[in-house]
Amino acid sequence: MTNESIRFAIREKYGVGTPSHNISEMCLQLGDDWAKITGANISAINIKVRYGKLENAMRQNCKNYIMTNFDRSKAPKGILATLIIYTMLKIIAGWIANMIVDSLFNNYKDAQQG
Repeated sequence: MTNESIRFAIREKYGVGTPSHNISEMCLQLGDDWAKITGANISAINIKVRYGKLENAMRQNCKNYIMTNFDRSKAPKGILATLIIYTMLKIIAGWIANMIVDSLFNNYKDAQQG
């Protein structure tokens, strides 16, 4: 899955210009940054060694990177708004992280087979 296909999935799920769409786009940018940092090392991964555990660890690492680096200053202020944004961010960051890690592993598998 490329960034364009992830963007398409975001538009399909959240529409355009909605708060969820805007959060998703920011999460995708952060996830892309994370992928650039760790993606260079994906070719060194030995898939035979705990493939599932490695993939799950990468998903969690990507989600944590997004959650930590998300610019909360662009979010609405107030206690209720903060709770809603945090909940949305947690859900969306996990969804984006899953798509990015799937993409990295699919690209790695394709490169190994090709």
